[in-house]
Formats: sequence, C-alpha cells, structure tokens
Amino acid sequence: MRRISAVLTCAVLLLCLLTGCGGASQSYRDYVDAVLLCTYRGETAAYLQLTGAEEPAAQAIHDAEIAHVADMLCYQATVDPAHINADTRTGFEGLAKTLMGRFRYQTTQANFDGTAYRVTVSASPTDFWTQALPALERVYKQDFAERFYKAPADSQELFFLEAEWGERVLTVLTPYIEEISYGEPETVTVFVRVDENGRYTVSAQDWEQIDRILLGLDAE
Repeated sequence: MRRISAVLTCAVLLLCLLTGCGGASQSYRDYVDAVLLCTYRGETAAYLQLTGAEEPAAQAIHDAEIAHVADMLCYQATVDPAHINADTRTGFEGLAKTLMGRFRYQTTQANFDGTAYRVTVSASPTDFWTQALPALERVYKQDFAERFYKAPADSQELFFLEAEWGERVLTVLTPYIEEISYGEPETVTVFVRVDENGRYTVSAQDWEQIDRILLGLDAE
C-alpha cells in the first residue's frame, strides 16, 4: 500500500497531583493503574480519587486517547485523517474505543532508581492488525492501486479517492474486532517523575510504546 508521511500527535502528557497514601512504591503503582484505567477504559473513579482531578479532565484523557488510537489506525492503513468525512472519522473512533476496551495489561511492580519511580507494565499484543492487513492489501491492489497511480497530485479526484479509501479501510477492519487473540505479554517501563509541587508526570512516549504493543503494530 502507499505510504503517508505524517507525524503522529502524541497522546496527552499526563500530569496530576497524587494525594494517595500507603507505601511509596504502591502509591506510584496505584497511580499508573488508575491512569491506565482512565486512559483505555474511561473508568475514572480511581484516577479522580488519587489525583483530585475533576471528571471532565479525566474524561478528556480518555477522549484524547480514543482520537490518538484512531489516528494510529488511520496512519497504519495509509488513510489521511484530513481527507475522511465526519462519519468515517466517527467510525474510526468507535473502532478505537472498542479495541481499547479489549486491551489486556497490568502493572507488575514498582521501584525507585534514584531519580524516578519505575513502574513495569505487562502488555499483551493483539493480533488485530496482523489479521486485518492481508485483507487490506487485497482490497488496495484490486480496487485502489491503479486509481491512486493515475490520480493527479493535489487534485479533487485524489481527495475523493482518499476519502473512499478511508471508508473502505473502516469497512475491512471492523469485522476483525471480533476475531482478536493475544500474543505473549511484553513489558514496558513507565517512568513516573515528581516536580517540586508534588505533581506526577508520565511522558507521552511511554504511553505511545504501550499503545503500539497493545495494537500489535510492531509485530513481525
């Protein structure tokens, strides 16, 4: 399939004030557990309790992740998000939300390395992408490859063709949500740092790595 040159917008940089109690390592681990639940499941209770955040702020984290995973699926399938209509965009976000609800992960341990707490996350890759890719490639070769080759650059014809391709990709991907299985868990180390105001931060890059594993995007 053709390639789109694009830079993914990172998921939100998670920043909050931890007010939980208990042992330090357990508190950091509880924090990461709460953020994972809030981010992927939209379950905000633990996050609100630990951080003192308001519900709209917590929901915004979940909504941002839905949009981010939808973008990841688009770019992986060489769909340009700027050239799809609102219904197709809504469809990709619905697919992303369903996928996120089926992710399997858990924190396994937390320790301090002298500068930051390190929380280990075990993430099980889905085979969603590897299952769907052959079907996408067949559709592209049969119905789109020649048309993309012939469409003039920056033309209205190309714009509408890209929109059509986005619709077809969504149609092809959707049934595979019911056929997901999981690979062997992989581990990711999440670094939790605290600023002078006691606010915890986790980089978007750590969550990006977890996203890619859970979606199976780097599977060989």
